[in-house]
Amino acid sequence: MFAGQFVWDIGDQITDPEHDNACEDFPHGFLYEGQPYNPAIYGATGQIFPVNSYDVHGTLEVWWYVASRGTDDGNTQNGNYAPGIFWPHKTALYQPEWPVTPYKIVVARRVGGEITEGTPRVYDTHASLYHTGGFSATLGVLDSDQETIPGWNPNDEHAVILPVAGGYRVFAARDDFPWTTLTNYSGHPYVLVQFPTAGDGANPTAWGMDVFQVLAEDVGVDNDLDYTDLVNQADPTETVPLVAGMPLSPVLFPINYGAPECFVPNLIPPDPLTYSVGDAVWLDRKGGAWVIEAEHDGFVQNPLPDPEGNSALGTPSVSDVYLWENWGPDGGCQPWLSFRSGLSTVPEPIRFRPQWPLVPPACAFPNDALCARPLKIGQSVDQSGQCGTIQVLHDSVGQRIIDPTRWVGVTVGDQVAMGNIALNDFQNLPPHLYAGEIGGGGEFPDRIRWNFNASGKLEFRGIMSDADQYYLDQISNNVSYLSAIAALYAASRSQLIAPEEDAAAKFVTVGDAAAIPGWITVAFQNDQACVDAGLPVSVEVWRVDCPPFTGSIRVIQPECLFSEKLAMQFSGDLGGDPDQVTFHWQYSLDYDPAQPELAQWDDYFPSNSLPPTMQAGTGLREVLIEGASLFTLQDSWWRVRYRGYAGCPGDGNPLPQGVAWPNFIANDGTEPSLFTEPQLAEGWVKRVVRQLTPFDQRFSDFHETPVNTIVDMIAQAGIRYEQNVALNCDPNNLDAIGLIEAYSTVMNRAKSFSAAASVDGVNQAIELVASKVSDLYMLLGNEAYADAMDPTLGVFAGGGEAPAGYNPLAAFSFQDQLPSLLEEELALLRGVSDTRAPDKNADNQTIATVYNRIPWNFTSGVGQVAYANNYQLTNVTQALQTYPQGHGDAWGHYLQATKLFYKLLGDSTFTWITESESVLVAGQPVEVGFMYERKFAEAAAAKPALVPPLPR
Repeated sequence: MFAGQFVWDIGDQITDPEHDNACEDFPHGFLYEGQPYNPAIYGATGQIFPVNSYDVHGTLEVWWYVASRGTDDGNTQNGNYAPGIFWPHKTALYQPEWPVTPYKIVVARRVGGEITEGTPRVYDTHASLYHTGGFSATLGVLDSDQETIPGWNPNDEHAVILPVAGGYRVFAARDDFPWTTLTNYSGHPYVLVQFPTAGDGANPTAWGMDVFQVLAEDVGVDNDLDYTDLVNQADPTETVPLVAGMPLSPVLFPINYGAPECFVPNLIPPDPLTYSVGDAVWLDRKGGAWVIEAEHDGFVQNPLPDPEGNSALGTPSVSDVYLWENWGPDGGCQPWLSFRSGLSTVPEPIRFRPQWPLVPPACAFPNDALCARPLKIGQSVDQSGQCGTIQVLHDSVGQRIIDPTRWVGVTVGDQVAMGNIALNDFQNLPPHLYAGEIGGGGEFPDRIRWNFNASGKLEFRGIMSDADQYYLDQISNNVSYLSAIAALYAASRSQLIAPEEDAAAKFVTVGDAAAIPGWITVAFQNDQACVDAGLPVSVEVWRVDCPPFTGSIRVIQPECLFSEKLAMQFSGDLGGDPDQVTFHWQYSLDYDPAQPELAQWDDYFPSNSLPPTMQAGTGLREVLIEGASLFTLQDSWWRVRYRGYAGCPGDGNPLPQGVAWPNFIANDGTEPSLFTEPQLAEGWVKRVVRQLTPFDQRFSDFHETPVNTIVDMIAQAGIRYEQNVALNCDPNNLDAIGLIEAYSTVMNRAKSFSAAASVDGVNQAIELVASKVSDLYMLLGNEAYADAMDPTLGVFAGGGEAPAGYNPLAAFSFQDQLPSLLEEELALLRGVSDTRAPDKNADNQTIATVYNRIPWNFTSGVGQVAYANNYQLTNVTQALQTYPQGHGDAWGHYLQATKLFYKLLGDSTFTWITESESVLVAGQPVEVGFMYERKFAEAAAAKPALVPPLPR
């Protein structure tokens, strides 16, 4: 029986209610004839799924079966037609057509196949694109055999299933086809997906199919190829603003997924056949696309359009991006969506209309990916860790890229021609010129150097300011020397005239005098060398605003620890040219970090020996604290602000922080920066004590001087204080002096300056150094006390073997000097009755001070063996170096530890300070409480501990 011809939706299984699915051979019907079906599913389960349209591929003829309904009475007239046999019951023709309301893949939305708008169809790992047959994409050629293959597929070459947000979605790339213009038309803008509906997934017993109509664009918001935002892939009901700094690569759309990119052949480096017309999108050397700007000249986010549709604050920055698909060796690179309007070689453009990202406080940088980095005029960004050069993609501010580590040099004559200037003359320079600054990273200890023996050049590192030139000019008035400095000045400032383009220039600064608020977009590691190394390209967007950069203050220590010079330097590089702004420095002697509001701040008056411009604050990036005075001895706190950027005009409002701009410093009416956070300038006493310790080397030039390997605390304490020692950093002097005599000399110097006045800051510095000396005497006393309590002998000093005939029970360390072991213990506790003059070398220099203590027992007697083994010494020279004050006299050392404090308390010009103070740790002030009174009490309490062992 012929049932008729039926219209049937592609992707729906063809069924008939009268068919008996108990038919094992054809449980889902028998496909008698036709091509547009899914042969793989039909062969596996017998299900019949139409997969292409009737108008091109014809009908499907299906036979439907029923079981024999006969009886067992043997009478054929009663219907006995072999029970259990299934017979064809009826035949039907089916015309497959595309569904009227199919699911959709809107290429422009970039969310994959959608059941409804914004709701994607999600599959598991066993779903796949329906695919049968092949295709030759060469324009104008279609393999005639392909369309006759059963189940010719419509669009799988341009679709892919990808993992997204924990599931799998189907994406397509286009809805037009080059072969739609051919005589043997076969393709359709649809994608079919097959998926298991029963079984264990890997071995399905039943299948289903979905049909997605592919649309390049769809009617509605965000459904065209003109973008102001993008759909959030994780949640397609949300959109993500299209902002500058956002990557549009590596896949703008899921075309060519897993296939090679289309490149121009024989071009080095190869250029991808993807290009952008317009300013909003930039393509890197890898073919990646980035959004780089929004408004050309308006600097607010999301400017409102005027009635004519134009931006109220500037012409919108847009870009049209053109793409190619790689169809393999037969078709090569083909323009994307080029046949929407007929045969063409130009791809359909994708238009992007981005906006600028948010800025704090509307967002949190750097935690928010759509937040721009906030910068201030006058600030710089150190990108020295990046590979290759920095590429500026958008700049409405006025930036520079500089290299503050670059050396420039001028060839000079010999020392005679330069006025016999010696290298040591440069040591008189301020520390920021002779001891390094920003950009050096500790690798460049000086900014000025003279290669006497190598190139014969006088060289300078970084960009020389007017103040730098002034300080360098003070070294000599020799005409040749001054000419060389002038030449260095000009050479170093060439970066300000012609921006650096080499790979070493890595500081992006927005401190140019003409800088204004705006936006900067920069690209990093876009050099071909970086790309060849496989390094990623990155793009950053920075927002620059007023007021000027606040910055901080760096403390630059002098190279010599005894130097009285200290440089306080503003941290910002100000476009490499601090001479374009005016600084206002203030200091406080009573600043307390716990109560900052109580501090009294005084204006700093630049020295009248400076040039007039620097006296007025212009270019005064550094303040020098120098000279012998009460001010130099004590701690002080500093802060600074500046003004001078026309891009930050003053608006007549009260000055920030309510502090008036002083009359003696130039005022140009521009907006000043905020004051920096207060920075500690440690007094000279504290700097010396902090740098001259038993834990650190006393000099840093190990090329000129060998390393001091003495680590024993007793040895480093040195001899008793006899007289002031030389406070200079000659290595021979620095290694020869002990800590006790060095600290005592520093203390006496501080006391001499404060003899006529009691200054809290100086008194606190004196307490610090006195406590250090007291600590050392306590160390000596404790060592002597412990020695007395444990008179046992150590291992043998020479090879670990006892000498022949040696009896350890018959000898003690100071035998031959003292009559008994008891006398030895008493001498270690309270010294001996006789005294010994200081030991001196051939140059009449004191090398040891024994006095009433036990000398070193190298007396050639039996006790020498015991002494050498107990103290691990091999000769008298080593003994003098290790124990420069001899042995014993714990009582005397404890007395000396307390004597220092008693003398301070008896001084009418000294006031004991009990407040906490701050020290610099890694350049930042840290509040500490040294508790000098507790140390005084501990030293005093040590003496009574000696009374019980002493005889009454």
